[in-house]
Amino acid sequence: MLVIETVEGDDALVKRVFQQAITFMLEGGFHHVDNIGNDTVVLAGGMQKFTADKGIIHFELPGTNGLNRELQLWIRLPSKLSNIEPDYQQTDSKDIPENGFRRDPHSRDC
Repeated sequence: MLVIETVEGDDALVKRVFQQAITFMLEGGFHHVDNIGNDTVVLAGGMQKFTADKGIIHFELPGTNGLNRELQLWIRLPSKLSNIEPDYQQTDSKDIPENGFRRDPHSRDC
């Protein structure tokens, strides 16, 4: 069960119940602020992961003007991981390695 509450007077969300979210920013950016001290902007090509079990209050606001698109995956963690501390990690696009594989568009190989 995912619990999402709106904090009165704000656009913050409280998320808990051993959930983890992984977000990949496709275009633009978003501004992430939370109650455990993070205040970051994730730009296109970057990603974030946060764990919300004991409860995390956070804001996700547009980080750039114009179009902002993201892909967000929610994962329900196993109950043995319940009661873990909230956590946040961010990786900028420049820090994500590329494998260098480039497929020949004229090849019939998959």
